[in-house]
Amino acid sequence: MAGSAKAEARQWIKAPSHIFFKADPKEVAQFVEAFYGAGATQVLIADIEEHEGKQYGESLLVVLPKDAAMRKKLFEIGSRADTAFQNDETSDKGQKYLYYSLD
Repeated sequence: MAGSAKAEARQWIKAPSHIFFKADPKEVAQFVEAFYGAGATQVLIADIEEHEGKQYGESLLVVLPKDAAMRKKLFEIGSRADTAFQNDETSDKGQKYLYYSLD
């Protein structure tokens, strides 16, 4: 990760000075809600960098639950996020997080 700064996604997205380099904020917000709706433990905006009074979110980090059924739903949403954010597809290998680069 480029930076270690993280913030809870729903709260971070609300601030007008919080933006993304390339990702569409509405699309990111829809994925945040979809991940929470499917059982994500937490969804974070990560790798936050500050430039000229604005904060740029460079990645989305989804904290995964242990429940297999919830994980399956989250990986299905994750597959759509991989396509939307042009990331390589990820399969469930027991990891704790899903990571999406937004820049």
